[in-house]
Amino acid sequence: MKRSVCYSSALAIWCAMNLVGCGGQAGPKLYSAGGKVTYQGQPVKNATVVFQPDKGPVATATTDDSGKFTLSTGPGSGAVEGRYQIAVTAVSGGAVVNMTPEEYAKQGEMPVAERKSLIPEKYADIANSGLTAIVTTTPEKNQFDLSLAD
Repeated sequence: MKRSVCYSSALAIWCAMNLVGCGGQAGPKLYSAGGKVTYQGQPVKNATVVFQPDKGPVATATTDDSGKFTLSTGPGSGAVEGRYQIAVTAVSGGAVVNMTPEEYAKQGEMPVAERKSLIPEKYADIANSGLTAIVTTTPEKNQFDLSLAD
């Protein structure tokens, strides 16, 4: 009887650890990534930057006053290793995203309210922006200069 209680307890602990986890990171491995957005040589502040991978979760960021951004994927900081297509949107009044990255990915286009775009609108179209990047396991290589032009 005592032996079956021990086995039952061990089984219960094992099940709990597998259901809840052992405190490890959930989800894919993220690598530090970011960069700077400029348009006509000037920093673009309050721009929304979206990195859409070939596969895996979308990474997003908003630029600061100097045009710099740091990517996040869901609640985590960083991006998954791999190739990305990039969209950038900057409108008068600030960032326009009221969607989760998953909702954005399903849209195929950046949601734009009745606001004036501060950069050419082609950059809002992830498939035609011409912006790409490769996030690697080496954070030093994951700094992207997104120089936008007319």
